[in-house]
Amino acid sequence: MTSCMTLTTGTRWMAAFSVVLAAACGDRGNTVTGPGVRASTPTPLAPTPTAAAPAAHSDLSGDWQGVFTTNDPADCHSGNTHAQLTQTGDHVTGTISTVTNSCGFGGFLDGTVTEGHFVGTLVHGDFGPGRVSGPASPREMHLIAADLRAPVEADGSGRLTPGGHLDLQR
Repeated sequence: MTSCMTLTTGTRWMAAFSVVLAAACGDRGNTVTGPGVRASTPTPLAPTPTAAAPAAHSDLSGDWQGVFTTNDPADCHSGNTHAQLTQTGDHVTGTISTVTNSCGFGGFLDGTVTEGHFVGTLVHGDFGPGRVSGPASPREMHLIAADLRAPVEADGSGRLTPGGHLDLQR
């Protein structure tokens, strides 16, 4: 007597049907067995991929030091700059002051940082708002600031504080 079982035509058909049925219905934790068919251990499914966690915001909060380079070197001086910023989520607020700038560039900054890029406005008294934008990381920012314009005077004249480049580090 042999240890292998000889399958009859009817048993072969039933085993083949069971395999096809199991494949068509998918593995639901059930095992198909029958004469001549060995139970198999179900193959574990690969883990379901999950969405990646959103990237953490670049935290720009704190003290920053750097240089402001004016767009109008004939009338204004470039100079050392200090910024004090606070960030909540992607919203950034704070102050910028240029210590040695004869035109008084600086003011209140308000904007957002998204994927390493800051976009916002700067207001200084009745000057502004002027657009400020550029790359920003927790260690350095390279921002371009537009001119800050004051409201037009009654005589039609306008005043402005020239913008420029802000290069800040901490």
